[in-house]
Amino acid sequence: MATAPHPGGEPPTDADSPPGDAELIIATRGGDTTAYGELYARHVGAAKRLARILARDGAEADDLVSETFAKMLTTLRSGRGPDLAFRAYLLTMLRNTFYDRVRRDKKVEYTDDLTRHDRGESFEDPAIAGLDRRYAARAFKRLPERWQMVLWHTEVEGESPKDVARLLGLSPNGVSALAYRARERLRQAFLQEHANDTADPECGWTAERLGARVRAGLSQRDSQKVDAHLESCTACKLLFVELGELNQSIPNVIAPIFLGTAAVPYLLSLAGKVAVGAGVAGLYAQFVKWSVTILNRIREFFQSPAGKWSAAGGGTVAVAAAVLAFLLLANDAPPPPPSATPANPAAPAPNPPAEPPNDPAEPPPNPPGPDPSSPGASPSSPAPAPSPSAKDFAIFTPEIGNDLVAGSDGTLPITIRSPERADVAVADDTGGQGGWFRAASAEAEDVVTLVAAVPEGVGLASRDAGDGWSCAVTEQGGTTAGIRCTHPALRPGGSTTARLRLDVPRQVSGFQTVKVTVDTRDRRGEAELRVAIAPQGMTTAFASVTASGVATTGNTLLTCKHRPECLQGPALDNHTRRMVPWTGEDPDLASSGAKLTLPGGARVVWAGLYWTASARSVPREVVLSGPGGKHRIGAERTWSGSERTVTQAGAEVTDLIRGGTWTVSAEADQLPYGITNYAGWSIVVAYDTGPDREVAVYEGLSQPRGGSALDLQIRHKGRIQVGMVLWDGDRCLTGDTATVGDRVIGTPGNLGQSRTPGSGEDHTFGVDAVTYDIDVPADENRLRIVTGWDPIDIGVIATAA
Repeated sequence: MATAPHPGGEPPTDADSPPGDAELIIATRGGDTTAYGELYARHVGAAKRLARILARDGAEADDLVSETFAKMLTTLRSGRGPDLAFRAYLLTMLRNTFYDRVRRDKKVEYTDDLTRHDRGESFEDPAIAGLDRRYAARAFKRLPERWQMVLWHTEVEGESPKDVARLLGLSPNGVSALAYRARERLRQAFLQEHANDTADPECGWTAERLGARVRAGLSQRDSQKVDAHLESCTACKLLFVELGELNQSIPNVIAPIFLGTAAVPYLLSLAGKVAVGAGVAGLYAQFVKWSVTILNRIREFFQSPAGKWSAAGGGTVAVAAAVLAFLLLANDAPPPPPSATPANPAAPAPNPPAEPPNDPAEPPPNPPGPDPSSPGASPSSPAPAPSPSAKDFAIFTPEIGNDLVAGSDGTLPITIRSPERADVAVADDTGGQGGWFRAASAEAEDVVTLVAAVPEGVGLASRDAGDGWSCAVTEQGGTTAGIRCTHPALRPGGSTTARLRLDVPRQVSGFQTVKVTVDTRDRRGEAELRVAIAPQGMTTAFASVTASGVATTGNTLLTCKHRPECLQGPALDNHTRRMVPWTGEDPDLASSGAKLTLPGGARVVWAGLYWTASARSVPREVVLSGPGGKHRIGAERTWSGSERTVTQAGAEVTDLIRGGTWTVSAEADQLPYGITNYAGWSIVVAYDTGPDREVAVYEGLSQPRGGSALDLQIRHKGRIQVGMVLWDGDRCLTGDTATVGDRVIGTPGNLGQSRTPGSGEDHTFGVDAVTYDIDVPADENRLRIVTGWDPIDIGVIATAA
């Protein structure tokens, strides 16, 4: 799961933003009870929802919550527990505490003959055991904690980006972007899990393309080949079905990992936040009541003498869980996203849990107060007042989320949300277990029409845009004037994503405008989207219209042999010196440091760590040390050179980076050595200080040679920033030049000089990590990089304009 990005430069004041969960956890470990009180206030509502599902009555639920919070405090004070994902860890602990209580209650038996009693067997939740064998669950567990955290809060809890922002210390836009990246990473990890399980090359080829097939992003030829393989391969067909389920209902995959058999009723208890059809809401209310009844029967059976055999075999619980899961998954159209709020929410508890006594199993002296996010105190509570219905469609595209590249085809996702109609409140009679359901009328919109005005030269690569969308080109004067897509009736309050498969010409790159209109019989929506398109040979790592600047730093991991004497003399470059790993006290570890300088008060909204070597491979992981501590960073993606042997690895490190001095270390025996070789690292940051600018980070390994050039459109007049990470720039070789319009960047005719200002070194042997501030007089500009006699490799380009 996720953590709040650390600020760069001077720490922000309390006025800037409330502390994120990660900061509160650190403060709690340091003895700050006020910080734990804030964590309690933020997460007690979720704990109570789960406790009411598991416990027999309200009093037992309150005791269960109190005991869990006391245990959590003890865990954090001992240095254990979560670093970021407080809620998911808390709910797992609450579930385990409940099972411990059940086992403890079951063992109370008055007898003087204990020989017939064997040792109690540990309970394994069958929902968890089954999920561990599924690709999706295994993939989720492999995600970094911050990815897990944002998926839990946005997908399972259904919280809005605004609500999650205070937990992470991000802006709402930043949360939306992070959630999109987490969903994409989950899909990638899911497919990798399948690839790890098969040695069949045809299965591997198919698995690599299933994600695009689910999103209707494959060419017709590849689609036919994938479909043909699915007809004959049961394993891949299962993968395809599960991937479709993952796309449609991430909560159904994630929640059981932490909640086990309580996942279904817990998800349904959240339905009080969701706008659903009145009839569907009534059905769900009865389903909640039925689910709770079944779980109570399971609990009673588990406490009975026969319960021990059931726990070992998992029979009754597994059957009940399967029935619940079947009924939940049988609904092909899950409720749309949340839009309503509960009426008259109770005030938060005035006091957090007290310090735990010596026995952490005892509840704190002050039991938690009313659940601030719970529904009314009784089924007779008044229904929530309807909110005004929206009149227009909401239209947006993720800040990050397209794979559009100049000179190739890629996917542009456009999400629309239908306006709601009149709201209806539907009550249930589950005794407080199910709560109130906010419902919208079940009336459906007529056919939805989406028209996208795309940049000149951009075409449509596929008519199928996924999720029921069908598209066609509209022409004017023989050229593409736009793309027109249609979708069947969309339920009020519902949402859908059209994934437009576009052909992008080589000359179109950088931020481009896509004007979108959405129409039905009586509704309309309009939006002007700014979409980042990567230059040829690269991909978009980050793009935002609400950040403000970029920064870079880095250093070499190789140095010349017999340092410092080798630093003297003419023609100092890695192609004139024998290069060796730059080691210190530990001869097995190459290491170097550099300072990352950010403006005062800057907040890091995205950061990437890159490392490279003139070899067919790079270290699988490196150690990053600095103001945020010491962390092992594994390669999340790699690129290989097509013109010569070079490999670059990258990983996102947003939650770790702040301004200050950073050191990167790697195993020396995994690095190249000798004349002409190089290896190094860089950190690239996008930050926010205001005002808003268009910021993008493009990554890859672009190797323009001969008459070719890296070409990137920058449509802005005035001051812009361009950050670059270049590999194998030689000070003694010339001809490599970068320009923006008529302005030259860096030294004319010698762009790559093995200089990285933050390193403190005069020569960084094949590593350039520099950010330039440039004034450009024209609105239409192009960043062009040519290599000349110095065949540099372009690893990262970052722009702010």
